[in-house]
Amino acid sequence: EGKFERRLVESLVAEIKSHDAIITYFGTGFDNTFMRTRALILGMPFPVFGSVNHYDVYYTAKSKLKLHSKRLDSVARALGCKNQKTPVDISVWQKARWGDKASLDYVLQHNENDVLVLEEVYHKLRPFVKVQRKSI
Repeated sequence: EGKFERRLVESLVAEIKSHDAIITYFGTGFDNTFMRTRALILGMPFPVFGSVNHYDVYYTAKSKLKLHSKRLDSVARALGCKNQKTPVDISVWQKARWGDKASLDYVLQHNENDVLVLEEVYHKLRPFVKVQRKSI
């Protein structure tokens, strides 16, 4: 698991560094801090503050919409997005963790779909906010 995690984190950090900006949904509260933590624990460099701009769509949804839930799934449904999140049963996550090919394929497809959902939500909410330069 250590080699796989190292390879995954190296790949993600390289991908982040190859862009001027990244867009997330609650990345400020989870994704960015989680990946920074994993990189530091593994002794790997992580983009320093100010080197990659970051826009977190969650905070636009939170401040500009009045919904029962601010989860990406709820926002996408409320906005009538063509793309919708897909469910992942905990057993699929567990099997994927241990290398089950079918589960890994499903999780990959699920994650790729999440990007499409986020992209659509971002474009629907973009007119309602001035994008500020924030850093990862």
